[in-house]
Amino acid sequence: YGLSGICTDNTHIYVGESMNMKITVLTPELEVVQRISLNTKFKQDHTYINDLSLARDEVYVCFVNSDYPIQAFTKQGILTRCIIHKDMLGSAMFFCIDQQLNIIVSDNGCCEIKTFSNDGKLMYTFGNRGTAPGEFSGLCGISVNDLCHIVTVDEG
Repeated sequence: YGLSGICTDNTHIYVGESMNMKITVLTPELEVVQRISLNTKFKQDHTYINDLSLARDEVYVCFVNSDYPIQAFTKQGILTRCIIHKDMLGSAMFFCIDQQLNIIVSDNGCCEIKTFSNDGKLMYTFGNRGTAPGEFSGLCGISVNDLCHIVTVDEG
């Protein structure tokens, strides 16, 4: 079904399985430890995992075609909370979590980077569509480094 999203917590590697709504947990030696089925009540037709991130003891998942594109789960796959509603995003594809547990989303629908608090409140927005500095045309990756600098990948 395709792989989508990968993250680690120093002891395990978590890999999203796009269409079948599962996360495979691996050792650093790539041995399968478990496969977690995500129990979300907001699944629609053609909902799939697009990206994952870990923070503290939760697995954050970015879904495509869901009322709540960003949701948090326990490491056993139990939904703990729906964080960001689809009305807050044009088209979330990739995201990361900073040291303060803020959620930074690349919104490809409007070519913006949006920062949300961990409870889903919009804090900051920057960027727009274009090719000049500070503009984006095809966001396809995002990360935050140890200095809290946001790093993006833009196909444009």
